[in-house]
Amino acid sequence: SDLPVCTHCAEQAAIEKTSEAASSRYIPVAVKKYLSILYKNRCAFPACNKPPEILHHTRRFILNQSHDPRYIVPLCKSHERLIHTGLIENEEASPSLWRIKAEPDRNSPKFLVDQQVAAYRSG
Repeated sequence: SDLPVCTHCAEQAAIEKTSEAASSRYIPVAVKKYLSILYKNRCAFPACNKPPEILHHTRRFILNQSHDPRYIVPLCKSHERLIHTGLIENEEASPSLWRIKAEPDRNSPKFLVDQQVAAYRSG
């Protein structure tokens, strides 16, 4: 475990594990390991240094059935909750490109999913 890790190799292994539609919400270990390396076991939200608590699908899992690591980010609980308000612009891009929007896009399929997530959590 003291060997240096090639981020590109870890990414390729993670992507290969996700080439087909996911059969469950369980995120493969290769994807988890890659994300931990990539984000140095920190929340991906810009300027946040908290440890991650949730692996968030920037392309909502229910809409895409994929664990593609290019669209999963580790987040602390508060930033994961913020993202589910629909107020993040460029969410599928690198977190360094995320911007806060004034209003969510209420016509977005993601927004509808986010509303269901909020209802589930409050119920």
